Amino acid sequence: MKTFQKSGLIQFTLTALLISGISCTDDDDDMNGAPTDADGNVYTTITIGDQEWLGKNLKTTSLNDGTPVPEVTDIVEWSDLETSGLSWYENDETRYKDVYGALYNWYTVDTRKLCPAGWHVPTADEWETLHDYLGDSVASKLKEVGNTHWSMQNNDAINSTGFTALP
Repeated sequence: MKTFQKSGLIQFTLTALLISGISCTDDDDDMNGAPTDADGNVYTTITIGDQEWLGKNLKTTSLNDGTPVPEVTDIVEWSDLETSGLSWYENDETRYKDVYGALYNWYTVDTRKLCPAGWHVPTADEWETLHDYLGDSVASKLKEVGNTHWSMQNNDAINSTGFTALP
């Protein structure tokens, strides 16, 4: 997978996917079994080109070594945080955990232990490979069709990959 370029489409796609949570790609093409995070959440996978991605955003509250990731609900505390943290959309885990997954700060992602064992947060190179494979309409090929989760017009979404990216 290739390097991240600041093209509007890649930046939009990366931003849209990261705002809703984190997806992961596999470290080994020969992995067996469904990816399972430290909390026991099991994920389906989506193959796009030669890449395999988690089919849902992460919703783990622990790193893959079992270390808990603290939940932070205060926006001021979140913006001042210099350690790992997670939050839920509208601070409502019950309602949104299964829809959007968790929201993680950079310190959590930077541990390189967020994804299930054998998986990792996509690199810039991997995002570029995804873009190269899907072409110029990458966002429309990844986005959920319709306006169920989108507050703005979403007429360009075709979700031909089955990835179902949410806003």
